[in-house]
Amino acid sequence: MSEVIHIVMVRDTLDDLPSCSMPDGYSIRTFRRGEGPLWTEIGFAAGNFNSLAEAQDRFAEEFEQPVEDMESRCFFVVHNESGRAVGTAMAWYDPWFVEGEDYGRVHWVAIIPEHQGKGLAKPMMSAVLHRLAESHDKAMLGTQTFRKAAVNLYLDLGFLPYLKNDTCPQAWKDLAAELKHPALTDYLRQDCAAADVSAHADSGVVGSTCPRKSPGA
Repeated sequence: MSEVIHIVMVRDTLDDLPSCSMPDGYSIRTFRRGEGPLWTEIGFAAGNFNSLAEAQDRFAEEFEQPVEDMESRCFFVVHNESGRAVGTAMAWYDPWFVEGEDYGRVHWVAIIPEHQGKGLAKPMMSAVLHRLAESHDKAMLGTQTFRKAAVNLYLDLGFLPYLKNDTCPQAWKDLAAELKHPALTDYLRQDCAAADVSAHADSGVVGSTCPRKSPGA
């Protein structure tokens, strides 16, 4: 899957959230007023933006004004020995995602390369989800199919594909074949079976035309 395909994942309840501690040598805190440059540096270093200027423009457009929201909803992971912030994620909001439903948004997750693979993402996500639970009923996020480690983590944390209005369901089948994550495999199989039942309801025929061994087969 060399093509970059954007996908959406949802967690339909914010009950039973995981509580994960930071590894030794790291801590987590919230955004402080005036730390926009820090956020942009991490986002650019992590590859979320093509240039530092692009990151700065995004921050100015989207996050500079709601400072109180940033102080409550934006998190930094700190390397204690150096005092340097090395990761960030937001427990943001998205009132436009599904009309009439209260989804919070996991937004702009980033860890600088030299601190990736150190077990920081899961506790950072845990902090974000607990903050979302204070203000929202559900959670959503957007990512890309090439970010397989991130998709796997989100599945571990209870997120599942959002298939309504999905323009590329095959992308999820391909991911299921690669990741072999049981939650994703089971979910796609159930969704496929439900769609097949619906398609045959008028004729009274109930069956499945979906592959049973693996959604990616």
